[in-house]
Amino acid sequence: MHEILRRSGGESPLHVFVVLRSYKAGEGYKEFVDLVLSKHWARVERLQLHFAGPIVQKEYRNHILSQLTRPAPSLCICHIEISPQLYPDLWQVTIGLSSPLFGNVTPNLRYLRCERLAIPTDATWLSGLTSFITTESTRFTGAVVETLTVLSNLPRLTYLELAHEMLVGDVVPEASGISSKSACGPPAQPRMSSAQRIC
Repeated sequence: MHEILRRSGGESPLHVFVVLRSYKAGEGYKEFVDLVLSKHWARVERLQLHFAGPIVQKEYRNHILSQLTRPAPSLCICHIEISPQLYPDLWQVTIGLSSPLFGNVTPNLRYLRCERLAIPTDATWLSGLTSFITTESTRFTGAVVETLTVLSNLPRLTYLELAHEMLVGDVVPEASGISSKSACGPPAQPRMSSAQRIC
């Protein structure tokens, strides 16, 4: 792993795919992930981070996720996934960050799927998204009108999937003129082999 960093030099974009589970719980592995995200964050172009095992302690999980509060000038794809069946208390746990996501600076972001982290509705980088996915655990506005207002300011959006909790009893605007058919198929999952389709 360290050889990859050595060969990439100090400026090449990095594609980071991390799966944290029980058999990858060694300190060496964790230290390497921490090194990449803390020392080379500005070079990360694609980030897919999956917490797939309860062996990952909450303190370490939050430490890794806190790296996402810094400006991300190169980030194009961000896919954060935390397996709920392995964290039974996850739905009651809020991952609080001291600063806004990406420090409100990520001009190249095109794909976002981010669980448990607050997505600011006034972030300027939202307007650059082409793919936006929320899940049951995504912390995004639950107000229908505000959601539609935010979406109206995303001119590049070609794929949308909203699964987060919406406010019960909120008034939904007249939807007779809204097509139920997607203009395009879902985006390819941001594996390293298909991520270039999104950027």
